[in-house]
Amino acid sequence: MHSSPYMIALRYVLAVVLVVYLGRQVKKPDRFAGRFFAWLMNGSHAGLTDWAFTHLAILRGATALDVGCGGGRTIEKLAARATQVYGIDYAAGSVAASRAHNSRLIAEGRAHVEQGSVSRLPFANDTFDVVTAIETQYYWPDLDGDMKEILRVLKPGG
Repeated sequence: MHSSPYMIALRYVLAVVLVVYLGRQVKKPDRFAGRFFAWLMNGSHAGLTDWAFTHLAILRGATALDVGCGGGRTIEKLAARATQVYGIDYAAGSVAASRAHNSRLIAEGRAHVEQGSVSRLPFANDTFDVVTAIETQYYWPDLDGDMKEILRVLKPGG
């Protein structure tokens, strides 16, 4: 049986709408689908994160920041070495997923997750011993300015 041209067009329109919606949820998770993507990113970024941690010297007692904390796995890894860990993400769904993933660390007062922008980090100068950003830079609105903002909150020698 042949589909009418209207049905074919409707299928294409629905496919485009779905692709756009899912693309936005990957970029800025805020709904169920976005939280699912934040959870997926924990797994898909795990290899790179684990490799990066073999190259980081994080001293015990350090204060750390994860920019674009997504699903929260990097916060958990940082907390294995750092005393205080902060996560920031501009997407409400990522903040919720990260808080859920790190609920024990948050309850202990060792982890803090906030919604905010890398362009205006809500921290004082020279706050952090280490700052991580795993596969988030391609979402930043001003890469040069945002890197300067990270350097602002990073302690000298951090």
